[in-house]
Amino acid sequence: MRRLAICLWLFTSIHGWTEEPALPMWHADERKAWETKGWVAGGLLLSNDPLPEQPKDEPVKELQVEQPKAEEVVAEVPASVIPEKFLPQYFAEKPENFLVDPQGLLSPEDYRNRLEFLKYHSGDSSIDLYIYLFRGDQEIPGEVREEEIVERFFSYGRPAAVVYYYLGAPQRSVLYLSPSLTEAVPSVEQRRALQSSVMQAFEKLKPTEQLEAFLVQASIRVYWMERLLNAQREEMGCPSFGEQACQAGKTEFPETA
Repeated sequence: MRRLAICLWLFTSIHGWTEEPALPMWHADERKAWETKGWVAGGLLLSNDPLPEQPKDEPVKELQVEQPKAEEVVAEVPASVIPEKFLPQYFAEKPENFLVDPQGLLSPEDYRNRLEFLKYHSGDSSIDLYIYLFRGDQEIPGEVREEEIVERFFSYGRPAAVVYYYLGAPQRSVLYLSPSLTEAVPSVEQRRALQSSVMQAFEKLKPTEQLEAFLVQASIRVYWMERLLNAQREEMGCPSFGEQACQAGKTEFPETA
């Protein structure tokens, strides 16, 4: 009996612990007094009033957008592509001058100074140096094949080194050699010539000064190419490069103009 009484006492105690306390309720007069003063925070929860219905969401109407007409659709050309009007002056024929700048990226004075330097180089070397000048962010259209341009226009006459130079972005520059030089000058020497010229350009801050430094170093590297070719020709028992073509070997050097 004593054990039974203890079990009943424990049961009633545990049952009392598990019961949740009742929520507080507003007294009618107390609630009315507070409501006369304004909104009562939590007043709705402390009453037995039913919750107001929430407004139903209206279906979202699909926005009707009028499609553009065919005549209103204009094909956008990226600003970085070279304008079509300049393409003939760049690629239609062999350039008359060593510096090709139909867009007028250089001032007249800078253009004249750079052109005079290239003319001086041509008078002192048997390998001409041509520079095609583009803006730093421009792209050559896909239909233009740079290598084909060089092969078409520089397969005759004096051999030449042709550079596509991007003003303000010398690291984008590309060097091509005329067909008479391609096989004769090792690709390692070609890469070295371009890399050293780019490094010299980066010693300067202004784009025009970068171009000047690039041309000076490129001219020096072309002289080294000429010396290399002359050494090869001497080993083959041929005249110095630029005097006349050497018939031995795979590469035939054209006569100078």
